Amino acid sequence: GASFDGATGRYMFGQFCLANQLQRDLDSERMTGMLRRQFEAGRHRGHDPFGYRSLRDDAGDLVHPRQLVIVPEEAAIVRRVFRELTRHSYAEVAELMTREGLLRGGRPWTRDSVKDIVRRARAYLGYVVEKRGREERPGLHEPILSDAQYRATQAAIAARTRAGNKPRPFRHYLLRGLVWCGCGAKMRGEAHVQRGTDRRYYRCPKVGCGARRSPAEELEETVLAAIGGAVLPDEVIDRARAELQARLGEPVVPVPARQRARLSKRLEQLKKQHGWGDLEDAEYQAQRDEVRAALRELPDDDRVRSFDAFRTQLLTLPEAIAAASPSRRAELCRIVVQRVIVDDRQLGSLIWTPPSAPFFDRQRWRPQGDSNP
Repeated sequence: GASFDGATGRYMFGQFCLANQLQRDLDSERMTGMLRRQFEAGRHRGHDPFGYRSLRDDAGDLVHPRQLVIVPEEAAIVRRVFRELTRHSYAEVAELMTREGLLRGGRPWTRDSVKDIVRRARAYLGYVVEKRGREERPGLHEPILSDAQYRATQAAIAARTRAGNKPRPFRHYLLRGLVWCGCGAKMRGEAHVQRGTDRRYYRCPKVGCGARRSPAEELEETVLAAIGGAVLPDEVIDRARAELQARLGEPVVPVPARQRARLSKRLEQLKKQHGWGDLEDAEYQAQRDEVRAALRELPDDDRVRSFDAFRTQLLTLPEAIAAASPSRRAELCRIVVQRVIVDDRQLGSLIWTPPSAPFFDRQRWRPQGDSNP
């Protein structure tokens, strides 16, 4: 029934707030001091780490001060995790433990749960840790790991760790979003550091799939070789050339050589004027592009010769792929490839996109008579 209206009421309300804050600060200091004394004495604080449990008396109550004892079944799993990490990554260890039916608290293992075991490695050596490892003391609990096993695991993890930012999946992958596993799941890019070099893989994310990781370089080179080798058969090109010659029954009116020579000379003059400083960069580029466009619009004197030139370009597709940049190669794959199916590290099949299928599927270009369009 107290009323805090008026000057006296507001003053009393402020005093109550200060008294409440004082009590909260005293409780906080008392709890902080108690936890600090437990830490300096080597006692554990917080939740029980996996592999330990708090010692209890006959009535089931916690023994005070708190002490940890080893759970043999969980301790064996902790040792197994550290052994496997000397040869495998976090994700591979989690997949291995889940596949063998080893659970953690009734739940399957994940990459983060394996990393949590490694994060508590100092506790498994018999230490108590404070402030995320910035300070530690010898603990009263029995260690689960030996110092030699701890050093071997940390050395293996450090050897697989890349200095600096790890390459993001899909950023440097030529077949991003195109690779599918034989089980029907879309494969993901995955990078590892092995012996000081980055190694890229395509991995199936489906739990329980036994397919191995596919090396990215080998798979990408195989797909590019398939694209480079998939060209139109010679008989189809010869028939198209014969059809072009038949349609060019009337002679083509040649473009006067004087007009082509005049435009070519104009390009040379613009280059000289730009070198002398008579033309600024923007003006020179604009006039040069205009003259080049006029040259491209001139009709070819010999269309059969032009056809043969384009035929040569088509047949030199592997050389063009080899000279292209990684971004252009990725663009080419997305234009002509719809799906790459991998069966346990081997290229199973290639599915072309509908517009490119006639150019890359040889079965569609078998001669079927003169009526074939």
